[in-house]
Amino acid sequence: YSKQKLNLCEFSNVSISRQYKKVGNTIDEINQGHMPLPSYTFEHKEARLTDGEKEKIYTWFNEVRKNIQLKYPADSLVLQRKK
Repeated sequence: YSKQKLNLCEFSNVSISRQYKKVGNTIDEINQGHMPLPSYTFEHKEARLTDGEKEKIYTWFNEVRKNIQLKYPADSLVLQRKK
């Protein structure tokens, strides 16, 4: 998942529904083993994550997602399609 898709420096500047979606997408990417990208770690060996590091990142994003769910009504977490 690239910085272009998930930039934590700008995370609070997007709608809560977009934040929720980005957090969910990141969790999916971790679960599928796509984070960090193999094409990136091929060039940057130091960027490879251990299973423990992946678990910490997954846990953190999962907690963020739970906190969003607790704070906002479910209908506000659905991205609206552009008309």
